[in-house]
Amino acid sequence: MTALTFVIGGLALAGVPPLVGFFSKDLILVTALEERHYVLWLMGTGAALLTAIYTARAAGRTFFGTPGPAVKEAHHLHEAPGSMAVPLWVLAALSVAGGVLGATWTGEPLQHFLRPVVGAKPAHAPLAEGLAVAVAVLGLLLGWAGYVTGRLRVGAPALAETVARRFYIEAAYDLLVVRPLKFGARVSAAAIDPLVIDGAVNGVGRLVQVAGTGLRHLQTGYVRAYAAVLLAGTVIALGYWLIR
Repeated sequence: MTALTFVIGGLALAGVPPLVGFFSKDLILVTALEERHYVLWLMGTGAALLTAIYTARAAGRTFFGTPGPAVKEAHHLHEAPGSMAVPLWVLAALSVAGGVLGATWTGEPLQHFLRPVVGAKPAHAPLAEGLAVAVAVLGLLLGWAGYVTGRLRVGAPALAETVARRFYIEAAYDLLVVRPLKFGARVSAAAIDPLVIDGAVNGVGRLVQVAGTGLRHLQTGYVRAYAAVLLAGTVIALGYWLIR
């Protein structure tokens, strides 16, 4: 039961008719061709091929391949309990029902139901639809031959290395972002902080200190000196007022 529902879902995911995945994928690819978005069509077709390959790999190695040592030692393997089996059957049934309701030979009731939201279905394109089926079947055959039967040697060391290194995104981020920021931090710690920031703060402090040292000589503590300064200031103010 687990294998059967998994295979039904996998075939739908790979886009095999008459399951729901075929019609949803077909709409995307046909629309891309109709709108002349050839790059998007190529990307979608490539993604569909890879999806079919890894679906065959997952199903084949899990349910149909030769069990590995870890599986042979797992004597507790058993079918899914009812709480898990019911959702599996529901999803498998919806994968079939969605495809049937979207097929032309049933009148496409699902398309008519969704038309107010997603718009009209693109024109029938037998070549594009046939190519979509061929891509799905080809991907399944490649995945089965490469990962289950072993008849096809699967290996791309350069691609595997690129994927293992996460497409060198982290290396590029380290080179272009992390290292420049660390270098800037070291420069700041060695020059900008002590010379500019600390220099400005220390300069203000020294200026206040010098000003205080100069002004404190005016504070003699003698009342006569204060009175003389007050008199001199008054005379200057009066003289300025008279001259003006």
